Amino acid sequence: MTGATMFRTIEAWKPTLLLDEMDRSPKDKKEMITVVLNAGFHRDGSVDRCEGDEHKVRTFNVYCPKALAGIGDYMTDTVTDRSIRLSMQKKLKSQKVEKFRRYRPEELQRKCLRWTKDNLDTLAACRPAMPDILSDRQDDIWECLFAIAEVAGGEWLQKVWNAAADQATGAASEITEDLELIEAMRRYLDETPGDKLPSSEICAWFNEQEDFPFKDLRKGGGIDQRLLSRKLKPFGITPRNLNTGEGKRPKGYLREEFQPVIERYLTTSKPIAEPLPATTPEITGQNEDFLPLPETTVADTKITVSPHKNGQGSGVADEEGVSPIEGADTQEGQSQEFAFEEEF
Repeated sequence: MTGATMFRTIEAWKPTLLLDEMDRSPKDKKEMITVVLNAGFHRDGSVDRCEGDEHKVRTFNVYCPKALAGIGDYMTDTVTDRSIRLSMQKKLKSQKVEKFRRYRPEELQRKCLRWTKDNLDTLAACRPAMPDILSDRQDDIWECLFAIAEVAGGEWLQKVWNAAADQATGAASEITEDLELIEAMRRYLDETPGDKLPSSEICAWFNEQEDFPFKDLRKGGGIDQRLLSRKLKPFGITPRNLNTGEGKRPKGYLREEFQPVIERYLTTSKPIAEPLPATTPEITGQNEDFLPLPETTVADTKITVSPHKNGQGSGVADEEGVSPIEGADTQEGQSQEFAFEEEF
């Protein structure tokens, strides 16, 4: 699918898109698709295109649920930042899973549709509490799932809380190339005493570290004071003359200059708070232990939900429910990732 095919398809049919084998998509085609994916992760997302001989500008809405599948690191950071990522691995030979071709989704689809219709107003008004560790964009992506979990009640709120917190923690631990210098600087500060940091000593330490790429810069000459200054300048840190005593005034930095930058760009480890109690359908505003529900959890505390709208299905759902598939097979020796874009 090309970018043009994608935005016209979304405008015409508002589908749920599954884009498979994204790792094999040609670079030029992937670049156009990426533009649509970046714009279409929220409900008001759109792209502008010229049409006809008169080149009139037309706006195409490009929001719809999308699932991307591929092997390896197949999408840009801008797309993964707007997605919920699920990693898959080849199953063990000892594992037995249901054959996907025998899966019949109609019953589960019917239950989901009925449950959504029964609870749509409550979902729209729900303002769920979410882990502090999530970024603003992650809040946008995960909010719909937290709302569904809160209305469904039971174990679902804890499950989605754990899933979101785990993914946020994993994303925070990934140091991108432009932040490698700040991460290295944090480690240098941990190992080095003193408030005055000469540039020459920083560069010497950087070039000794095998797990950072600085020693390979300048054709193997390593990072020097001038390159260090250039890399720190975008963060608002510039070298100065340091009075270190003994008549020496080398170029360097103050420890206090780095702390705000480290706090702003690098996530520090902190405990993840427990989720707030979920609303029970029978007693809106109270949890299972009849404790008051925090006012920040829902937008309108007067909202009530009738007993048949309790997240346990409806008249079309049986008592046993549908068991989910426990795994999926992928290519030999390779892992596969799914990235989901969705917004409530």
